[in-house]
Amino acid sequence: MGAIQVCAGMDEYLARALDETVERTGTPISTDAKAYVVFLLRSQLNGRHWPDEPLSPQLAAALQRHIRPSERRARFRTVGDTSLIFCGLWWMREEARPLRVSNLDFYLDIGPRAYRQLDDRPFTELSQQFGALVDILARMHLTGSADSAEDIVRLFRIWERTRSAHAARILADRGVFVTMTRTATPS
Repeated sequence: MGAIQVCAGMDEYLARALDETVERTGTPISTDAKAYVVFLLRSQLNGRHWPDEPLSPQLAAALQRHIRPSERRARFRTVGDTSLIFCGLWWMREEARPLRVSNLDFYLDIGPRAYRQLDDRPFTELSQQFGALVDILARMHLTGSADSAEDIVRLFRIWERTRSAHAARILADRGVFVTMTRTATPS
């Protein structure tokens, strides 16, 4: 980002920040998917953080055939959205620290699966690009802080799942060196 940017509103600011981060990573993300991610980021700023019900029961309910299709879609969407926001934005925050590393794996597993069930744009793309989007959101959010051993383990789990070069650099700054053995997310 430039030194000073004038934006008409928060949505424009978020869209610019997302576009710049996407460009830096070289990840191909459609306009529809970017617009949806901006919507999710905006909803976070408006105070929407967590669903009232844990995700496991939401996912189980969504998989039941007796519920209305609109309710099924809403539950899958909630699971996907919450997983993406948690993994990309909240996993290093103080509020998330009581959660175990296994919770992070849970979110990384069920997020793309939930989006895949929606089977239309932009959700199919969000499912396919889930790891890359987690990396993009983390880049937008991370200031390079990974202070405790648990933070480093969480960051390593994100790197392990996404192969984020950004996460690898932060880990290396903390003395944890990883090997990029499979296709890495570009810097």
